[in-house]
Amino acid sequence: MKSVALRTKIITGIITGGMLLSSVSLAFATGIKSTKTDVKTPSKIEVKQPKADALKASEQVQRDAQRQKNLDAKLAKLVTDKTITQDQSDKIKAAIATQEAANKVEKEKTKTMTKAERKSYIDSNKTTHISALKALVDAGTITQAQADKVGSFGAIGGPGKHGKDMKGGVKLESILKLGVSSNIITQSESDKVLSYEKTKTTDNKIKTNVYKDLVDNNILTQAKVDALKANEKGQMDTQRQAKMETKLAKLVTDKTITQDQSDKIKAAIVTQEAANKVEMEKTKTMTAAERKSYMESKKGTHISALKALVNAGTITQAQADKVGHGANNHMAGIKIK
Repeated sequence: MKSVALRTKIITGIITGGMLLSSVSLAFATGIKSTKTDVKTPSKIEVKQPKADALKASEQVQRDAQRQKNLDAKLAKLVTDKTITQDQSDKIKAAIATQEAANKVEKEKTKTMTKAERKSYIDSNKTTHISALKALVDAGTITQAQADKVGSFGAIGGPGKHGKDMKGGVKLESILKLGVSSNIITQSESDKVLSYEKTKTTDNKIKTNVYKDLVDNNILTQAKVDALKANEKGQMDTQRQAKMETKLAKLVTDKTITQDQSDKIKAAIVTQEAANKVEMEKTKTMTAAERKSYMESKKGTHISALKALVNAGTITQAQADKVGHGANNHMAGIKIK
């Protein structure tokens, strides 16, 4: 009996000791784990941000280099053509470099401003800003004709913000030049528009209707903006007609289509364009919901000009494919001579 009792005590002691050791081990492990969690692991955003910033900086350097290269090439050609002298070329480069430095200073100023403060600051500087080329013209260093040949460049040599494409691919600078030559706006108003566009920051430039913006900020009147829009439409139509006529002429020369087929393609697309204008007028007075419903109802009934010609046996599907699937869009506004 004594030996049984002794064995029982020994076993109980072993079990108890084992439990205590397990408790200590668990507590020790927990302590180690909690220590590890105290160390902050950099988030993915924190790790990626420096790389993103470096990438942006690298892209900007590449853009600047390309713009400078474009400007240098353009000025060199103008010197070779005797449009400007080498001295004038050097002064244009110097003026643009100076303007770029000034622009960077202005950009730094607006970085810490709120959106409202930035807008107020830009508005207050609208009438004081003069582009590098305009300053050179005012100083008598170059003529306005020479400035027009150089064209609108950003301060580091590439196309400026005002050189961006408007809808349809027509550049604002081209629209303004046509506006001046058509006596819709004055040269002074054109310069004012370009100067205003140049002061725009990324914040107020994104998703902005350029024409509406010019009216809202009293840069141009609504009447002048409407006239510029009409001129822009005319330019787009002229470009589209020239492109399509060139394409059709080449297809005739290559014997892909006949001259008669070319004439019929033009006529069919002109007819369709007229029908499209009627449809557009119909939808102008509709609400958004009515317009959507009307467009949905027309989906299955519309047949493109080229498809109609294929169905009529005037041209083959292969010929229609050569003319191009987007021919209807490119020939909006085309006229038959």
